[in-house]
Amino acid sequence: MATTMTMVNSCAITETESRFAKAYQDRFCYETNDESAFLAATKVLGAARSTGTVKIKNLIFRAMPTAEEAKERFENDEVLQTLAYDSIANGTKIFLRANGQTFMLRDTALASIYDRLRISGDALNALPPEILAAHLNDYADFTPGEGLLIFNNGKVEAILGRKYNLIPAEDLMEAAASYFACEKPAKFVKGNYTHSYTSATWQLGECKVEIPFDAASRDLTYEQSVCISTSDNGRKAITISPQMRLTDDRYGLNYCMPLKLEHNGNTSLEEFEKSLRLIDKRFQDSGECIRKLVETVLDHPATALLAMLKFLKIPAKYGAPVFENRKIIWGERPQTAYDVYSSLSEVLSLLMGESENPKELAEYRERFARALKFDFAGHDLPGQYTYNDKYIGRKGV
Repeated sequence: MATTMTMVNSCAITETESRFAKAYQDRFCYETNDESAFLAATKVLGAARSTGTVKIKNLIFRAMPTAEEAKERFENDEVLQTLAYDSIANGTKIFLRANGQTFMLRDTALASIYDRLRISGDALNALPPEILAAHLNDYADFTPGEGLLIFNNGKVEAILGRKYNLIPAEDLMEAAASYFACEKPAKFVKGNYTHSYTSATWQLGECKVEIPFDAASRDLTYEQSVCISTSDNGRKAITISPQMRLTDDRYGLNYCMPLKLEHNGNTSLEEFEKSLRLIDKRFQDSGECIRKLVETVLDHPATALLAMLKFLKIPAKYGAPVFENRKIIWGERPQTAYDVYSSLSEVLSLLMGESENPKELAEYRERFARALKFDFAGHDLPGQYTYNDKYIGRKGV
């Protein structure tokens, strides 16, 4: 291993902030509306991060013991015992030996391990721990090359390909905060940290989208904000989401056109700061898309709505009720493409009723952004369709 990695006692974190004593836990989450506290937290939580190269064929996977077995197996290492108990409680089936050291795996790590071994994890997830470990060892024996091992807050978070150039979340958030303090003044709204996803949102103010082709209509007023998100395990790109939310939209549907930077050799803080300077252009693009949506009148809006939901791969439990409800409300009356797109606010409200996971909700919001350029007019089709129709909405843009 190019970098020596030591097991970090979670007590080291408490020297700065006692609230982070349980940061080793897979389900650890920290949220705040205070920008200074958020930036300080990301620094503390990233302080124990270390990376190193490992030869894939040297990885040794072991079946996770029961809690009683872990107590005996790791009796000489209290920290490792604590980490093992957390992994057992979260259903992690295996742990790792690399270069003579024992590592517990965070629940974020398995997907990246499957990627390195070039196998699919769907079937493997159902295997018992002993069989799963044996399979992974067999694949590792025949996998050439090296991986980048990411270790933080007591556990291995990922084993990535060597192409990755991981920019730590704390560096990104510090750069974003500086940009919104100096170059584009904005108010910090909220920061959220988990081991799989870190995000922060700044509010910029309001803007109006003029509707010049309809003298009777009023201009649309939107709140502007920007959400920056990333992951320390390289499983999610760095995403800058300039978002526009209609002021009176209580469901909070955001019109956004994200900017993305992958964690690779071409990515740096300089490139990140260049992308931040494109935020105004993204707001202009979103405004233009909204104007086109308002201008496009559809004779068969329910069909266009169904096509949009299918194109976005919205699960039936969220999309079907919205489609059926709107089909009844609209009847045979024409609607604008803006009305159809706005139906996603109902989908979002259903999602928020079931999940408070910020990563999942952000991924749905980013997915919704793809529909800003959806070909609504091309799906303005007569006929009766259902959510089970496989071909409608397959080609959306």
